[in-house]
This record gives sequence, C-alpha cells and structure tokens, in this order.
Amino acid sequence: AVHRTPLVGKTLRDARLRERLGVAIACVWERGKMQTAGPDTRIDEHTILVLVATRAQLDVWDETFCIYNAN
Repeated sequence: AVHRTPLVGKTLRDARLRERLGVAIACVWERGKMQTAGPDTRIDEHTILVLVATRAQLDVWDETFCIYNAN
C-alpha cells in the first residue's frame, strides 16, 4: 500500500519507479479489484501496487518507503 507516501497523487509515469528503483508495476489493486496499470494510472491513498522485482529491488523499495509506514 502506498498511503502516506509521496507517491499518492502521482501517475505511474510521474512516479518513475522503474527509473528510480528498478521495479515494474504489473497491475494495481484498487478497493478490492485488480486493474491493469499504465503510465497514466493515478496512485491514490487506497492503491496497492503489484510489483515485479528482484529481491534486491524489493530491498531498495523497502529502504525507500519504510520511513512512511511505521506500523
């Protein structure tokens, strides 16, 4: 989940996740429904990103975003 992160309100294009972290977005989960993801997909408080990544890329993801979700 991306709530309370700087990703909220951005499109996937604007977030530049592949460029910055090397992860790809396979699809998004929005309020119980899986949806295809494209560059213009907007990320909101309820978006769950389904990532395609190596273990090392997931570690970078965690290091980047763990500070926003302390629970």
